[in-house]
This record gives sequence, C-alpha cells and structure tokens, in this order.
Amino acid sequence: MTDVLILEDELTSLQALSEILTTYSDDIRVHKASSLKEAKDLLDQEIRYGLFLLDDEKDADSDEYKKQVERQTEEQAFNERVEKEGHELASQAQKNCIFAICKKHGVDVKELYSSNNLDEKKLTKNDATNVIRSLKKKYGDD
Repeated sequence: MTDVLILEDELTSLQALSEILTTYSDDIRVHKASSLKEAKDLLDQEIRYGLFLLDDEKDADSDEYKKQVERQTEEQAFNERVEKEGHELASQAQKNCIFAICKKHGVDVKELYSSNNLDEKKLTKNDATNVIRSLKKKYGDD
C-alpha cells in the first residue's frame, strides 16, 4: 500500500486529485490536507509517504501572485511600447547588446542574423528586442 499526501488549499482540486489517485489503484491510500495545520498533523503521524503532491499555484491573495501580476503588467506595457516603436531601426546599444551576448556564449552574430532572416543594417527595434529576449531566455542571462 502506498500512502500519498496531497497538500492543496483549493478544495475542488484536492477532491479531484484524490479521486484520480484512488480510481487509478486500490493500492493507494490518500491523505489530504488543505491547510498548514492539517499538513503538520498528518506529517506528525508515523506514516511513510511514497508520494507528495504539492500545490504550487500562486493564490490570488498571496504576495507572490501580486508580484506575478505586476511583472505581467510591466511586460505587457513594455510589449505595447515595443510594438509602437518596433518599426524604427535598432539602436547601436541594442546591436552592441546582441553582439555582447553572442560573444559571451560563442554564437556567430552573422549566423544568428542569417538564420533568422535578419539584416543587421535593416534591423528594427522590435527585431532587436526579440533577438535579445530570445538570447537571454536561451542562455539565462538577465
């Protein structure tokens, strides 16, 4: 028998996960906790859990959720600004940034432009922003 502990504060999700697991196998015993107190009480018992299911969603009343929404709003405003400015030619600073990231990670800048059907002399602010964003995402640079 496998004991599974589900930590989920949203009751509908908690019930759904429980039903899925118990339907899946008769060899699963589900323990549910929707609060920190319930979780501590279950963990204080002498049960050896074979699996933990944790709620990792940002709840609407949490600080993390507020920060996530603020980041999304800032990113949306940034994207709207880029759309408006996107047809202007890229600045030298943007081109330098692309060059620096490529150099740091051993990427051939000319090959980067070529493979993305871009011309460095006709590179727009919008294109440069997308290239920089993609490079940073790929290489984890901030």
